[in-house]
Amino acid sequence: MEFLYSDNARLNCAAYIRCTCSSPSTKLELRFFNCKRRAEMATRQAMSICDPLWRSGNYHPSIWTDERVQSLKSTSAVQREEKRETIKVLKEQTRNLILEKQQVAEQLQLIDHVQQLGLAYHFKDEFADVLSRIHASLDHVSSQLKDDLHATALLFRLLRANGFSVSQDLFEAFRDEKGNFEARCENQIRGLLSLYEASYFEKDGEIMLKEAMDFATEQLKGFMEEGSVPEAGGLREQVAHALQIPLNWRLERVQHRWFIEACSGDDTVNPLFLEFAKLDLNLVQDMYKSELRDLSRWWSALGLAEKLPFFRDRLLENYLWAFGFTYEPESWRCRMIQTKSICLITLIDDIYDVYGTLDELQLFH
Repeated sequence: MEFLYSDNARLNCAAYIRCTCSSPSTKLELRFFNCKRRAEMATRQAMSICDPLWRSGNYHPSIWTDERVQSLKSTSAVQREEKRETIKVLKEQTRNLILEKQQVAEQLQLIDHVQQLGLAYHFKDEFADVLSRIHASLDHVSSQLKDDLHATALLFRLLRANGFSVSQDLFEAFRDEKGNFEARCENQIRGLLSLYEASYFEKDGEIMLKEAMDFATEQLKGFMEEGSVPEAGGLREQVAHALQIPLNWRLERVQHRWFIEACSGDDTVNPLFLEFAKLDLNLVQDMYKSELRDLSRWWSALGLAEKLPFFRDRLLENYLWAFGFTYEPESWRCRMIQTKSICLITLIDDIYDVYGTLDELQLFH
């Protein structure tokens, strides 16, 4: 008797027997039993390949349904037009203040306030012009500010943040013969806060800025623990916020929103800038809502969340990523394209990392 069984179990999932009657019946029954058991094992193996168990990330569904996104309210067209007219007037007044002849320290403070209030995109050319003039006479300016830690740190940070070359040696005037920061710096809370923020613009190998960071952090934490940072003007809130996460690491538009509230009682901030910032923020937020409604309609029409329920449906979160990169109104196309791209990349990522089997992913690739 001769037994043949299929080697290609994945395709046939069975074995077949061809026998002759030349052997005793007992041997025939034994061999038939062994072959049948091997065939069953091959069948089970093939079935496990044909019917894989897909994994799930157990991601919760998005709470931001299309219906909810479409219900986001915006101001009326008449109100938006009124805001635009008011903004035009405030913008012109702000431009005049930026270009007005004044002390360098005051000019730096003005630029910093306008930037932190989220209005910098209106005055890119004006800021570039003012900072270029200051940078051209940097030696003279730094000598004027050698006793003002706040203004010197502000000068350093604004120049670096806007792409100008400036050396860490700007802070040499505030160090003693041993290379430590002088005691006169210890009681300047606003100056220490500015030094702390400036130190996060350090480059590799800039030891002085690393020491400045450690010094400012230690002093500010000490003041906060002692309760000696005044609450007037929101200074205590600003110090606590900075120690939590430095300015250079924050999401710009979120920081703008926070700063508008934090400096509402700060006498050093021009009320005109605050009014301008609030109107501008409200107007631009209407545009963000409109973009999100358009994106939600696009996403809903694709229907991927219903067809492929295993992946992360996170349209709003993906829009916030794009919004974090480019918040300016004129960059709306960039935000739309980035959001759509991130949504599709998230889908592909979850297919590879969670759902797909090895065989499927090889075909998908």
